[in-house]
This record gives sequence, structure tokens and C-alpha cells, in this order.
Amino acid sequence: MTTNQTIDGVPRDPGGILEKRKAKETPANKALVLASLSYDSLTGEFRWKTARKNGRESGSVAGCLHHSGYLLISVDRIKFPCQRLAWLFHTGDWPKGHVDHINMDKSDNRICNLREATHSQNAFNTPIPPSNTSGFKGVSWYGRAQKYRSQITAYGKRHYLGLFDDPCLAHEAYKAASIKLHGEFSSPGTPASTS
Repeated sequence: MTTNQTIDGVPRDPGGILEKRKAKETPANKALVLASLSYDSLTGEFRWKTARKNGRESGSVAGCLHHSGYLLISVDRIKFPCQRLAWLFHTGDWPKGHVDHINMDKSDNRICNLREATHSQNAFNTPIPPSNTSGFKGVSWYGRAQKYRSQITAYGKRHYLGLFDDPCLAHEAYKAASIKLHGEFSSPGTPASTS
């Protein structure tokens, strides 16, 4: 797959993220990973099956937290995101698309918290961005009209939902649209804390 392929005009793999991951997800690396690690699907934890050259003992917890919030495991100098390894251990195959964390905790790799997703679906299930100043997902202050604007993006298309005097009403419009447009990947978010 090339990075310029699209579905309804939306890039399937913006930036070639999956293409780069799939280059590592070979049958040989599958065998290497399965021989090197064990996975507990109830806790999401990985452990080394054998002692490592770096001093890690057999049975010790594998993986380290990346600055992005994801857990990574390096096997023979090849870094793998733990959510993709969890999918491999559970299904026996590398994931075809992205692997989404249902509860949005990037370090929670219990199988009950993981599902396959397209790039767009994975992007739907995100928390309120830190840059958000309204405190509500999908809501921003529109200075020209002196009202709160509600909008949502789905499959590369932005949907304008209206202007509102109250940010809570704008957020209600966003939540309804999120359920309709994002389906099971809907993540309407909750108001940001004011601390």
C-alpha cells in the first residue's frame, strides 16, 4: 500500500505510519516475538521468556513507556508497540490496521481494551486536546459571532453543527453528531477539569 491511496478522498495511511510498521511485522519477526515474550491478556503485561543480554531476567516485565504514552518493546533491536503485540498474541496474526485503546489509556494493553480500527476511527477516539479552551470536545469560542461554535470531523470532512450561546448546548450538539458519525468509536469527551 502506498501513502497516497484514499478511501472517499481520505488518506488510508497518512504519513505512511502503517506502511513502516508492516515492514517490521514479518513472519520471521512474528516467530521471534512469540518465542521471546509471554502476554497476559487480563493485565496487558508482557514478560520475557528468557534472560536478555541487557541483564533482564527471565520472567521480568518487558517494555518501556515512550514519551507518546505508548508502551514499546524492543526485540532484537526492533521496537514494537505493545498494543500491536497484544493483538498478535490474542489473534495469532499481526493487526491489519491500527489498534485502538477503547478507554484512551495508551498504556492499557488488556485485550478487552483493544480493537482494530482504521486511521479515522482511531482518531475519533481521542480525549479533549490540551489546546482546547472551551473545556468541551468539539466546541470553540467564535469571536466574530461572540458565540460557541460546535463542529466535528469524520472521514476527512468537517461538519459545522451551529453557533450557541452556551458551551454546554454546543457540546450536546457535538455529542449527538459524534454518536451518529463515529458510531462505536464515538468519544464525546467530558468537560475538562478546571483545576
